[in-house]
This record gives sequence, structure tokens and C-alpha cells, in this order.
Amino acid sequence: MPERKNDSLQYEKGKHYDFDSEGNLIPKATFKNIDKKELPKVIIIDEVSRFTDTELKIINEFVKIHGIPVITAGDLHQISAVGKCEINI
Repeated sequence: MPERKNDSLQYEKGKHYDFDSEGNLIPKATFKNIDKKELPKVIIIDEVSRFTDTELKIINEFVKIHGIPVITAGDLHQISAVGKCEINI
């Protein structure tokens, strides 16, 4: 798990993420076995623009494995960061 410093998570290359030969972000995450009864029916993410690409890719892998729909909301004009992360459901 990344460390929290100054209210933000600190990810280390090689430990929490890496890049493939084409420069795509590859998060390093393992998922615990979860009883299907404990899985959410849907994941709702408010202020999605506050999530890092690593966090969104980890969520994406989790929901693909378990077939969970994701609803996101947020105003990308509130922040100065530029970028995108596609969640393929």
C-alpha cells in the first residue's frame, strides 16, 4: 500500500506501478479472494478527477474481474491536471 504524505498517496515506480513497452501504465495490485455476497452491486465514484491513473486502473481491473458496474461523476474543469483514464467495463 502506498504511503500517505501531505494528504496524498505516494506511489513508487516498480513497487506500485510500472510501464509497458508502449508507455502504458501498469498498476501492481493483487486482489484478495472476496465472498461474492460481500461484493458491491455497483461502485459510485464522486470527484473522479481526484483519483490517480493508478487508482482508476486498479478499480478497473477489480470491476472487470467481478462484473461490477461503475458510475463516475466529477468536474474536470475544477483542477489543472490534464490526462485521462479509460475504464473498460
